[in-house]
Amino acid sequence: MKSSSFHRVTSDRGSIFYKIFARFVHTPLSFINNLNPNKNVDKKLKISYFTTKKLEEQYVKLDKLSSPSRKLSDLFWINQDWEQMQKELGKINICDIGCGSGNYFLKLQEYSYNKISNYKGLDIYENKNWNNLKEKFNNTGFQKYDGKNIVNLIPDTTNLIISQSAIEHFSEDITIFNQINKFVKKAKHSVYQIHLFPSKICLKLYPFHGVRQYTPRNISKITRLFSDFSKIELFELVSSQVLFFW
Repeated sequence: MKSSSFHRVTSDRGSIFYKIFARFVHTPLSFINNLNPNKNVDKKLKISYFTTKKLEEQYVKLDKLSSPSRKLSDLFWINQDWEQMQKELGKINICDIGCGSGNYFLKLQEYSYNKISNYKGLDIYENKNWNNLKEKFNNTGFQKYDGKNIVNLIPDTTNLIISQSAIEHFSEDITIFNQINKFVKKAKHSVYQIHLFPSKICLKLYPFHGVRQYTPRNISKITRLFSDFSKIELFELVSSQVLFFW
């Protein structure tokens, strides 16, 4: 199994002709894939709802132009107990899969009060902003990858693997997580993972986005790779979701 969905049609990549074809079939395929969301769920998967008692105070810090889904994601990052994470992991060394421009390095430094020691970003497309960040911050690095093979690109010192609105774009998300599994198992230190991705309601809210949305049923195809040696919690953020491995 290479993908948590039965199809691998992406609706926002490729040539204009492919996009026309993809958009014609993406909605019905995704609708079918989202059926029976609570069937055959990983019994070790704990499901919670994200809340914050400081919503008004934190909301004003968010980018006014970002989508509601992205605002919810940023609220989740803000509310992480970064101090406790640093105590448990030591120096926080991040590998961000699907990093895009790499600007989440800046956000995470802000939200964590500069507790990020090293940041490595991976993406299938190079971004001009990578050079700007590397020139300003000597603890950042970026690398282009083929969308499937990452295990040899994750720095050995990585102890926090993240993705922000990225795994829905992975045509072979199970392939990626199998490699993360190999990295975590061979690591001689604790490794946390935090992945933010769309729930099934995003098929209506943000159509033609990525390959798939996620339900507890297909999320379980990922979590079962780690459930024998990790604690795993799924946080619902209404339109988005967060997988937290530790």
